[in-house]
Amino acid sequence: MIDEKKKFIKGARLFFVILLAFMILVVNTKPSLGVDKSVMPEYMNIGLFFRSSEKAIVHLGADLGFNVNKIVNGQEVNLFSVFEETEIFLRKDAHFIGTRGDFSEYHGDPEEDLAILTLQGPYHIQIGSGFSNWVDANEFLNTITLTADTPFLAYENEWRVYVGLYTTEKNASKRASVISSALGLPTSVILPSAKRVQVLNEQGNPIFMFDSSSQIHFEPIEDKGEIALIRVDGRKYRGSITVKRQEGSDMTVINRVLLEEYLYGVVPREMPASWPIEALKAQAVAARGFAVASLGKFASWGFNLCSTVNSQVYGGFDAENDATTRAVRETKALLMFHNGKVITPYYHSNSGGRTEDTENIWSAVVPYIRGIDDPFSENVKHSVWSKSLTVTEIEKILKSRNVNIGEVIDITVEEVSRNGRVQALVISGTKGEEIMLKQTSRFAFGLRSSWFSVRNSDSVEKQVKSSANREPISINLVGKTVISATGTSTITNKTELSIFNGAKHTKVDLTPRAYVFDGRGFGHGLGMSQHGANIMAEKGFTFKEILMHYYTDIEVK
Repeated sequence: MIDEKKKFIKGARLFFVILLAFMILVVNTKPSLGVDKSVMPEYMNIGLFFRSSEKAIVHLGADLGFNVNKIVNGQEVNLFSVFEETEIFLRKDAHFIGTRGDFSEYHGDPEEDLAILTLQGPYHIQIGSGFSNWVDANEFLNTITLTADTPFLAYENEWRVYVGLYTTEKNASKRASVISSALGLPTSVILPSAKRVQVLNEQGNPIFMFDSSSQIHFEPIEDKGEIALIRVDGRKYRGSITVKRQEGSDMTVINRVLLEEYLYGVVPREMPASWPIEALKAQAVAARGFAVASLGKFASWGFNLCSTVNSQVYGGFDAENDATTRAVRETKALLMFHNGKVITPYYHSNSGGRTEDTENIWSAVVPYIRGIDDPFSENVKHSVWSKSLTVTEIEKILKSRNVNIGEVIDITVEEVSRNGRVQALVISGTKGEEIMLKQTSRFAFGLRSSWFSVRNSDSVEKQVKSSANREPISINLVGKTVISATGTSTITNKTELSIFNGAKHTKVDLTPRAYVFDGRGFGHGLGMSQHGANIMAEKGFTFKEILMHYYTDIEVK
């Protein structure tokens, strides 16, 4: 069936070529969400790889080949299609070594390594002049025959015909003279570009090049009755893929996908698909709202949200599950509103028994994110926790944050919010003190939440006798009251204490060796507790009731 479809597509290609000059005004037809686009976008651009995860080369696959599209007025317009290649590589315009998909960027001196047969470079030759459309450029391309090189099309503000992956400008210049003489056409050497992207087949031969600022997208050719999927380094995604070369960087890889289909890959990564359907629906509405409210977060990078916890975890098609997909579909287009405006529905793993006010975590007061009692989050996973850190570990953490207070003497919670979360943690040292506000201590010490207390894990204990006990007993000296020549005082871990046993004085070191953080909940504590939503759903609450429990004065519509 697939072979017959390919024959049909190839036979119809001439028809599309005739119409292609007019297609810049005609967009590809996509299923409509039927929602108000002033509130909700139809598509999302999701950053899959960027910053520290950016790519010098990325492998794309599609079962029937690729449509190469350009974004025009927010829609994808088909430029041409690649039927012969189902596995391609996009890589930055640079030097690479390797063949048949086994490419690695080369950082040596190409002048000295000309003998490396698999070395490919970022110098190209343009044959003839530019063209305003693909039809004319492709017709010109088909008239060119070269024995040693295969020309290909490039799109860089106009359509051009290029040839070669030359390693040096000198080599490209020599070859350009030969080609010009052979064809009787003008040629020019194209220098490396910080924006150019090379498109190669599995054998390492160039089949297309483009300027990454041109919004060129690669979309899988559809097979009737099947979900069209594109593979990115082996992982499957719906929608299309583009790459953007940021200034002075490798390639940012972006997935353009319908909002609702984006949620198919988010909900199962944010909440277990085995949980009750009403909990999954609550998560779907929250995830949709978070996406809509966060559209501009990564605007400078050319996309809306990333695929990590910095936005919402997104696993693409491979993460999809029937139960979570059902939850997305049965809540289609639903959002939460406060006073007529779409809210940002923050959510977290477990509140520990009470959620928090936004100003106690960040700074702004958000009226629909208020701390509430949350008994549904008690006595479940992550509701309570404990973490121990040695003084040495704490001092190392402080130094990594450029905090120099000498040796740690004491750690105390000085202020908590009305909901129980730490607002000020004071760390005292031999050279001063450090005050950590709000969530600073949570992130510094790797704690699950900012709802915690601190205790000395190894308070000094000594064997002592009393009139009530025949045998010595072990007691913690810190906090006890003693009588000395100067009067009554309470022992702290800062007290210089010496004990007389009738024969000699023994100095007691009260300095703590470690601290234990005993806490509740997991996450920032704002908005919906996911574990709480799970328990509510198990108890028969609907997704709207769950959302209205966790968010204050909201409507779901």
